[in-house]
Formats: sequence, structure tokens, C-alpha cells
Amino acid sequence: MVNNKLLKEYIEEFEEYYYLIKKNNNIEDLKKIYHRLKEISFVFYKENKLDKKYNNLIEIILDCENFFTNNYLINEKISLEKSNDSIKSIIYETRNYLNKFNRSKDINMFSFEGMCAYSSYKVKEICESKNIECYVLDIEPGYKEDINLFNGSNFHFFNIVKLNNNYYLIDCTYKQFFKVSKTFIERQGIINLSPPRVGTYMMMYDDRISLSKELLKNGYILLDDDTFKKYLDGFTISFRNGLYYENTLDFSYKTNYTVNDYINFFNGKDNQLNYEDKKMLGYQKVPLKDINFSFNKR
Repeated sequence: MVNNKLLKEYIEEFEEYYYLIKKNNNIEDLKKIYHRLKEISFVFYKENKLDKKYNNLIEIILDCENFFTNNYLINEKISLEKSNDSIKSIIYETRNYLNKFNRSKDINMFSFEGMCAYSSYKVKEICESKNIECYVLDIEPGYKEDINLFNGSNFHFFNIVKLNNNYYLIDCTYKQFFKVSKTFIERQGIINLSPPRVGTYMMMYDDRISLSKELLKNGYILLDDDTFKKYLDGFTISFRNGLYYENTLDFSYKTNYTVNDYINFFNGKDNQLNYEDKKMLGYQKVPLKDINFSFNKR
């Protein structure tokens, strides 16, 4: 157990970082505090057990991240213009509904965080009123609900809609995954801190960036095998913690899962944990073997 005197010293050190970041709004200072926590994690992790006092430092890091919360990796402008186009009218109605929860009332200032279920079931409601075929899908971490990789969080709802013999993927709350504050790759490898969000991995390849920009701007994309895989791969990779990379040395930030695999995941016939070690998914529970391990090897 870490004694209170040592804990106080660490808290004071981390609070210095907090005020430095508050003053300068410098991303490099945030990266330093990430690394510092990895350095001292061994002090809190003894005999295969983590001292709960460690979470005091996690709280300070989360506070530091909040200084970057209004910045986005991609910030495509959203238009709230009416349209006679069927799919665009669904998006228009949904976004207007979501904007009622937005304090600023400027939809481009809204992160949509925590709004995915509201959005998806609103899409479902609108589609039912128009006799349009619509499905609500739930992406659970590891594609297995009862495993609780993130203690019940980090799930996400979206829609698939069939219209005029085409299928569309609708996600009006995708923007939340591109908040700069949660997308630093240096987040990887830290015990009890969730890995970087989906946007981190979607920004790594041009085709993923194009898909993301289209979805962020329009709220929907035409669905085919390629877009379905790219969209879901971002989530699948985001469930992997630092131990995955330290053990596999796979820095492709890709997956081998096919569209049929993902269909089986959603049908409950299969899941990510049948292919990847549970210890390497969700919240990381043990320190990295190498505190200087780099995740920027692409």
C-alpha cells in the first residue's frame, strides 16, 4: 500500500502539471503527465494488486484532458437545413431533436457525448412513422455485453436503414469520438484509463478519414461491405489496450475481421474475445513491462 505521505507528493506533482496545462494549454505537457503516470504505476501495483489510491492521479489526468475538450480531430460543419430527400430528412429531424439537449443551441458546438441511444431510437421512431425499414445496432466492447470490459461503458448505438433498395448507416453522434481530449495515442498503456477513442484510429488512413468526414458532415453513409468494415474496425481497435501492442507488436492498427465476422458478432454467434486475449482488451489492469514503450510505430 502506498502511504499517505507519498501519495500527497504525487498528487502535488500532478497538480503542478494541471496548472501548467491550464496556463499554457500545451499538448506536450499532457503527454508528459501520461508518461509520468506510467513511470510510477509500479509503485501502486504490488503483488498483482492495484492500490485504489492510484485513482486519485487518474482523476487529475482526466481534469487535465478537459482543457482540450472543445477541440476535435475533424470538425465538419453540420447544416440544419430541411430537405425533401428521404434520408436527409431523417437526419434533419434527428439532429433537430438532439439539439434540444444542447445548451449552446449551436449544433456545431455540441459533442453529442452520451447521446447515441437517444439518437438511434429517434431515427427508429422517425423511420417507423414513414414505414421505412430501420434497425438499431449496439456495439458492445468486445462485442459481448456481459464481459464488462469497461465496467458497462464504451458501448455505442447506430442505425442501419433500408431505403429505395439501398442500405445506409446512420450515426448522428459520431463526433464524440473525435474529441482531441480523448484521442492521444499516449493514453495507451495506462492502467485504469480507457484507450484512445475511435477517432484516433480513423485518422490513421486516408480512406478512413474520408469515411469519417462524410459521416460527420452528413450523419449517414451509403452502406456497403467496405464502409461497414471500416466503420466497425475503428471501434474494434479502440477496445484494445496497451498490452495488445506490447505483446503482439502489431502496429498496423487494422483488423482481420470480415463483414461476415461482424455480422456474427452482432448476432451473438461470435465475439472479439474468441480471437483476442481478454487481458489485452478494455481497461488495462497491469503496468507495461516497458514504461517507454512507444505506440507511434506506424
